[in-house]
Amino acid sequence: MLKAFVKLIKALSSNTAPGEIAHAFAWGVILGFMPKDNALWYILFIFIF
Repeated sequence: MLKAFVKLIKALSSNTAPGEIAHAFAWGVILGFMPKDNALWYILFIFIF
């Protein structure tokens, strides 16, 4: 648990723009609330990554 928290802090304090962090968080929320058996989930996952 502590390792994951340290990795999160390192990721947030790295040389990434705040917009990139917000973009990743928003896509994580969208994919997290969408059921995985939905075809749209897989299409969005492929386009994001």
